[in-house]
Formats: sequence, structure tokens, C-alpha cells
Amino acid sequence: MGKAISDAAFDASLEYIANNCVRLAITTDESTPTNLTNMIAYIAVTSNQLTKADGDSSGRKVTMAAVSSIGVNSTGYARHIVLCTSGGSSLHLITTCTSQALTQGNYVATPAFDFEITDPT
Repeated sequence: MGKAISDAAFDASLEYIANNCVRLAITTDESTPTNLTNMIAYIAVTSNQLTKADGDSSGRKVTMAAVSSIGVNSTGYARHIVLCTSGGSSLHLITTCTSQALTQGNYVATPAFDFEITDPT
């Protein structure tokens, strides 16, 4: 017998991310932004911006929509994009981004990105 996981099981995990991530934060490092010191820009997100679908190669994925205008709150180097709770106490998804200097008072955009859970092999 082969190995398999149902789409419903994958979707339960992805649904948790979609339902519990209410902030997209751009951070200087990959640690949880609980004290907000490494968060240089952030914006509220809704579950409408997180879409579940079949994975690109297998399994299932959740895609975060592109965001065109996020106000930069402090000057620093953007290195990671984090999806987390409003206070940053629970980090649910993190990805790297192109390292770039951001200046307080400016705006930054993020492209759409996804997180894929692949079928077992």
C-alpha cells in the first residue's frame, strides 16, 4: 500500500494558518516578533487574502496575496516576512525575502507567496 494523506487533513492545517494569521510583518530576523523590536513594517491581513489550493507539485498549499502598500514604521533591513497573531506572540508562517534597506515613513510591497505541504513519499 502506498503512502497518502487526505486533502482534508492538509486543509485543516492550512485552515489554521488562514484563520489565525491576522498580521503580516516584515522583520529584520526570523524570531517571533513578540516584543515588536524586529518588526519594521506590518499590516493587518484577513483570511480572504490567504487562499488554499492544490500544491504546485503535490499536496496542498496556502497562498498569501500580494500587498501593494505597507507603511514602514522603523528603519532597518527587511529579511523575513512573517504571518502571525496581532501581537506577534504566535508565529504561524515565515519566509525569507530579498534583503533590502527600508526607511521609516516610506512604503514597501510584498509579492504573493505560498507555503506548500507536499504529499508523503
